[in-house]
Amino acid sequence: MGELVQFPRSGDPDQAPGYLGRHYQALQDPRGVESAIGLMRSGLLLYGSEYEDRYGADSLLGHDGVIGEAWLDMARGYLALLNGETGRLDCGSLDAELRRWAKRFGFEEEL
Repeated sequence: MGELVQFPRSGDPDQAPGYLGRHYQALQDPRGVESAIGLMRSGLLLYGSEYEDRYGADSLLGHDGVIGEAWLDMARGYLALLNGETGRLDCGSLDAELRRWAKRFGFEEEL
């Protein structure tokens, strides 16, 4: 499965500067809306990874005309929610992360 929390090289989120420190802390110990965003984030990665595990690397989620479209709808909804209140989370990092996952899962569409 992909990496959900990427800490600074030292491995200690408290050692990250400014907004990154707050972002890492929000991932590690979410408060309020950070929990909902985190659960959606985890769900998108987990579903894509489980699909890959179940059907193999030759069957990409992005090529599934039914389930892939549903995942894509959820991913677009998640990205839209990043335009709202997200607490201490850094939305640019979360946006870029999801776009990397989409490519890994075989999506070629613009999110």
